[in-house]
Amino acid sequence: MIDALSKNKRSVMMPGEKGEPPTPFEYNSMYITADELTAFMHSYGEEAIGTMSTYYDPQPYGQTRRTDGLNIKIKSPQLNLIVGTTLPISSTTCPKWPGNKGSAHGS
Repeated sequence: MIDALSKNKRSVMMPGEKGEPPTPFEYNSMYITADELTAFMHSYGEEAIGTMSTYYDPQPYGQTRRTDGLNIKIKSPQLNLIVGTTLPISSTTCPKWPGNKGSAHGS
């Protein structure tokens, strides 16, 4: 997921303020769509959910590794996940946790 997101770089020109010229704004954006939640995520994985949550709030992301020369820097990542599911499947796939309070599953 990280590799795919780092390859999806976009750039838009933002209007300048008070007569300043427009400036480029770069971000990395990716949409994941799945007809069924379990087709995308067979079981709840805290690491995968944590990674997706990190990309939902577009804070800078970086990952480096000396052994294989990995150096990923994403200034403004954005991940959108659109999946379909049913309440019985979501209640068995995703455990109840405080973050689910806004959904029908977490109530």
